[in-house]
Amino acid sequence: MAQRGGIQEIESLDEQLLDRPTLFHYRPDQVYLEAGRPDNMRCHHWHSHVELNLPLGDGVEYLINGRELHLPAGHLGLFWAAMPHRLIRRGDCHRMLLVYVPIQMFMNWPLDEALIGDLMGGAVLASREPYGLAVDQFDTWLQDFRGDDATLRGVIAEEVQLMLRRLTRYGWQALLLPELSAAWGGGVHDPRLGKVQQMLAFIAAHYDQPITAGEVAAAAELHPHYAMGQFKKVMRTSIKQYINGLRINQAKALLIDTDRPILDIALAVGFGSSSRFYEVFQRELAMPPSAFRKQHHGSGGSP
Repeated sequence: MAQRGGIQEIESLDEQLLDRPTLFHYRPDQVYLEAGRPDNMRCHHWHSHVELNLPLGDGVEYLINGRELHLPAGHLGLFWAAMPHRLIRRGDCHRMLLVYVPIQMFMNWPLDEALIGDLMGGAVLASREPYGLAVDQFDTWLQDFRGDDATLRGVIAEEVQLMLRRLTRYGWQALLLPELSAAWGGGVHDPRLGKVQQMLAFIAAHYDQPITAGEVAAAAELHPHYAMGQFKKVMRTSIKQYINGLRINQAKALLIDTDRPILDIALAVGFGSSSRFYEVFQRELAMPPSAFRKQHHGSGGSP
């Protein structure tokens, strides 16, 4: 990360992706901003933020979980960036406005519960109509972000929250439906969400390690049985299934982007053995990893 104005700036999204896919310095109390002409990415990357993108001049295309998605020019797109994602065609987009909201901050905001549930379940959403964020307003945000005034950076977070609340009134469309079928069991102020967001943040940081449900529960200072019950009520899936879903998503990205041996990929994303990896992959995608790789390399999905 480069230093500017006393705070840390995000490196180019196309730097160090092969070695450090989770390249963001994660701070749960700070929104990050970025703007510029986007570049086609060499490979997928992922990080623990909710990401908002607004392409100007032309739409852009992404590869997310093996699916190609088109975000039209002027439409606000958003997704949980723990899913591997890769911009594959920038078209004539001359500038992209990007906002990165830490997951802890996002889940503490009083947002529409359907919006939260869809994003945490793996949906990619976009505003139904072009979103009228003035470029000069975003440039003001950038200027404040690069300064030393913590209060102004807090104001940016408040304004981003209001932008999302406005989006729920304008309406959104799903470019990719939730894979994990998340649905919140209570209102947006449900106290369970605070504990579940702690578990989600822990999983996002440690999914590629041999973690247990007990360790996930401990991150939220809960008894394992109680934690598993609360997680399932909120996310509509078990902790184990959710971890496996994240691991499979990362594995799909590596199968598309690299020629690494499948055993190496299985171990890199957190599976303890190739047999376990094959079992889960086959169950989730109805094909073995080798067939998935061949399908996407043959269709031009590889870099």
